[in-house]
Formats: sequence, C-alpha cells, structure tokens
Amino acid sequence: MISELSNERQSRIVVMGDFNYRDIKWEHYVSTSPEGHGSHNFVESVRDAFLNQHVNFNTIREKQISIMLVSTNDELSVDKLQHFPPLGKSDHIMLAFIFDCKCNPK
Repeated sequence: MISELSNERQSRIVVMGDFNYRDIKWEHYVSTSPEGHGSHNFVESVRDAFLNQHVNFNTIREKQISIMLVSTNDELSVDKLQHFPPLGKSDHIMLAFIFDCKCNPK
C-alpha cells in the first residue's frame, strides 16, 4: 500500500500510527529483524517510498523505544510536532502536529 501511495507524486502522504515494530532503528531506517520479517519489509517500503520519519523521541510511558510513526513524503509538510502525556491508562503518549496539505481547488 505504501508503494502504491508513493507513486502518486502529486499528493502529499502521511502514514501514522502504532505499528509495534520495536526493532526498527528510525535514526538509520533499518530493522534488526531478519529479511522477510514484518518490520524489515515495513522499513524497506518506507525507505523505497522516500518517506521521512518525524518522531525521533520515545512514545511509550516507560521510556521504551519509539514505535509510533509519523512519516511523510515531504519533509516540510509536518510542523510543530508536540507530545503530551498519555490519555487515561494508555502507555503511549499523545502526538499533535500540523500537516500542511496543499489543495488546488478547481
């Protein structure tokens, strides 16, 4: 799906969520899992689509590694990324950001 979206060069793309791939090292865009594993395939598709990871801090209450993802095909399309304490009993912090989606009305 990521590769299909990335072929739409006219559109800005944002992929976000908790994918539970704890073995991805986003600072280098690599997975410590063997080839063919879900996280290895996922990070390969993110790299192949030239997506930029914007979350570079821990997203878990217990200071585990970051597993939440906010990736875009335009490095400047995400602005003012902020994090807030978890909501309720969740172990994930909350993220807020501005996504610049340019529209060309016809």
